[in-house]
Amino acid sequence: MPTIPPPLGKLRIVIIADPGAPGDMGLVYEQRVRHRLYGATFVLTTDANVANRYVSWQIYSVGASTPTAICTLAQTAGTARQYHWAVGHPALATNVGNHIYTPMPDDMWAEGLLFFQTTTENIQAGDTFTNIGLLVEEWIEP
Repeated sequence: MPTIPPPLGKLRIVIIADPGAPGDMGLVYEQRVRHRLYGATFVLTTDANVANRYVSWQIYSVGASTPTAICTLAQTAGTARQYHWAVGHPALATNVGNHIYTPMPDDMWAEGLLFFQTTTENIQAGDTFTNIGLLVEEWIEP
């Protein structure tokens, strides 16, 4: 693995495999890699079970999690929504057609043994995440 020492990071798009139903998605880090998360996009398709879903981003470590970005808009049953999380979006989540735009704090960092993951309140058996992409700034330590 080549090294990219601080302060010289490189912007990178990370594609995450679809986790399958019902599963939240996440990105686990290798020991020498650090990422600053600038944005994420994905589709959440919900099954017909009646329950509103709420998606949040968290930074996890072994045995602990810290909620860092919460979407305040509910996604209802039987719908597909394209989520757009990014630094610089307005302070409140907005819904435009099938798109949900949600702000993300500009200090979401993960490094070795930490990981980013979504947590979906009221996730149901047939709910699926697809088309997952993250925009990160990446450093690889020597």
